[in-house]
Amino acid sequence: MALRNEDLTDRELLHVVNECTAADGWATTLEIGEQLGRSEGDLQDVSSRMSWMVRYGFCERHKERPGVYRLTKAGRGLMGGKLTKAVETALGGMDEGTRLLVMRMIAMPTFANSGPAQDAMRREFGHHYSHRIKPKKRKR
Repeated sequence: MALRNEDLTDRELLHVVNECTAADGWATTLEIGEQLGRSEGDLQDVSSRMSWMVRYGFCERHKERPGVYRLTKAGRGLMGGKLTKAVETALGGMDEGTRLLVMRMIAMPTFANSGPAQDAMRREFGHHYSHRIKPKKRKR
C-alpha cells in the first residue's frame, strides 16, 4: 500500500513520528510503520516517505543508525497551529470572491519562497486538491 501525500498529509505523518519517538528523541522506520498498520516486511513506502520528510527538512536522519529519524525544529513547528472558532466561522462565512482573495494572500508568499513551511503549505494544498470532487465530463 502506498504512503503518498494524497493518502496522509505531512502534518499527519509528523504526528505519527512524534507518537513513535522514544525517550532519546528518535523513531525507527519499523515503529512508524507499525503505527501506520504496516508489517515489518511492508516498510518500503515508509522508508521512501521518510526520505522525503528529510529532504523537505521536516525530519532528520540519524547519522549512524539507518532507518532512524527525529523531528526537526521546522517539523515540530508544522505540528502546531490551531484555528480559533472565530477564524473558522469567519472563513466559512466568506463569499467566494473574498475566499479567493484570502487564498491569494496565503499563496503568494508560499509559492514565491522556498523552505520547510512553504513546502508543507504547497503539499497540504496538493493533498486536499487530490481529494476534490471531480466534475462530470460534459457531453458534446
